[in-house]
Amino acid sequence: MGIVTGYLSQLVSSGIKLLVGGSAVSSSNPLPTTSSNFTYTKVNTGTTPLTTSWSLVTTTTTATKSLRMSASCNAIVFDIEYTVVTAGASPPTDTRGQALLAGDDFLAGIPVGDIYARSASTQTLVIWSA
Repeated sequence: MGIVTGYLSQLVSSGIKLLVGGSAVSSSNPLPTTSSNFTYTKVNTGTTPLTTSWSLVTTTTTATKSLRMSASCNAIVFDIEYTVVTAGASPPTDTRGQALLAGDDFLAGIPVGDIYARSASTQTLVIWSA
């Protein structure tokens, strides 16, 4: 039994009801699962250094299932910022963006639109998308 399955079993044993489609989870009404892994594409290879100006690094849509942005640098310098605008909109004018430390998998939700990044110390960025 996996960690998640064990945890869910404990919740159910404690009286918590898990529902799928309004009906209790059971062997005949299981939790939905993903049928296969995503196929990732390296969108940005991390070979072009960022500058202090915002650079368009990728565009995501509602069809994007997964996104990983990772700093391609040594472990002592992390200064990449990113921001998102509506796809096709003008480049951002934000004075500050979101900090990207070693990397981000966007578990709380994938930003949708044109993603811009910049780096004061000309770090590079690697992006994978599925």
